[in-house]
Amino acid sequence: MKITLITLTILIICISNTFADIAPNPIKAKGIVASGNTNIRMVSERVIVDLYKDSSVVECHFVMKNEGKKQQINIGFPEMNFHHFKTTSATDFSSSFLVHENGKEVQLIDIYTPNSDLRKEQNIYERTNNLDYEEQPWYLWDSEFDDGETKIIKVRYSLPFGQIKNRCRYFTYLLNTGFGWKGSIETCEVIVNLKDISKDLILKTTPQNNIVKDNEIKWKFNNLEPTTSDDIKIYYESSKGAYELMKKKIPDPTIVLNEQILPERDILNDVHSLDNILPDDILKTKVLIDLKETVKYTSGNEGVFLIFTKDYAIDKINRIITSKKSNKNQLDYKSPTDFIEKYELVVDRITYKEEEMLLKILELEKDEIKNVKITDRPIGKTYIQIKQKKRKPPHN
Repeated sequence: MKITLITLTILIICISNTFADIAPNPIKAKGIVASGNTNIRMVSERVIVDLYKDSSVVECHFVMKNEGKKQQINIGFPEMNFHHFKTTSATDFSSSFLVHENGKEVQLIDIYTPNSDLRKEQNIYERTNNLDYEEQPWYLWDSEFDDGETKIIKVRYSLPFGQIKNRCRYFTYLLNTGFGWKGSIETCEVIVNLKDISKDLILKTTPQNNIVKDNEIKWKFNNLEPTTSDDIKIYYESSKGAYELMKKKIPDPTIVLNEQILPERDILNDVHSLDNILPDDILKTKVLIDLKETVKYTSGNEGVFLIFTKDYAIDKINRIITSKKSNKNQLDYKSPTDFIEKYELVVDRITYKEEEMLLKILELEKDEIKNVKITDRPIGKTYIQIKQKKRKPPHN
């Protein structure tokens, strides 16, 4: 999981509208991907979406073939509306989610949520706790495939629009959840019909290998082994210019990575400086909201989110060692973990170890340091010894 997910969790509250493939044995998967072996292959997939400004109707056609012996399988479809709203609510899923197998409606559809407290009363499910990524609910039904049987499964449902901070709306269809079936998908087609949305309201579509004709957006794939990069995403405005207007009204917090102010993250930008940072890389984060603190980074009224990495702290102590002409000008380490295992920091006779050492390095000011000495020991870690200048008492 990348740092973008962490910062979005802290800073952005989104109401999502996401749609996805069916997946085999979803309970074992503990999420929106399938695990385990199955001889059933998704031969083809055709998705037709009627997209409106405030809602969408999705109809999925899956051609499934059993390339092995007779098999009974629990098929799941991730329910993406149920778990995103923070207020407790009840959902009558049977009226908005329909499944047909070979033209016959599936009557018994259950819902499953891993490790959550759900209450079932007369086909109504009420969520009683907030669900994290691995506790997403699933629609479930049992299906049986005879030897070599080909079956057509049709799923139809409707959901409200997705929204990002009131700035823009979006639609997503998750192709990646179909990877758990045997082999690749021979042909896959996703057709989005723009109903009351004109083309000039579309801000961005991904993947980019789509064809736009009149009020239709179409994606076609061959021999697809789907990943998240294949997921269909459409970002759009409710009215022309609404996106830029709301960006000004609701500014993003300023993100500062290792004392460098990053450009604003925007849905229209494909790459961001945070995208390659993993959670294990992070040493410290801090949110600034007081204007006295934020003025260093921004002249606006938005908050500031500071991120410091472990590599940044280690680079800082290396720069200090070089500038102070220590007895050793180079530290020997391969990674932040290796650095923590090899070194300890001693500042004015106080010893700092492991991540506490890296946090202390962040506090050091080069101009306040008198000297630095590196001391190897026969047993144990190497000391980085720092002596700071004595501070003059303030004048009255």
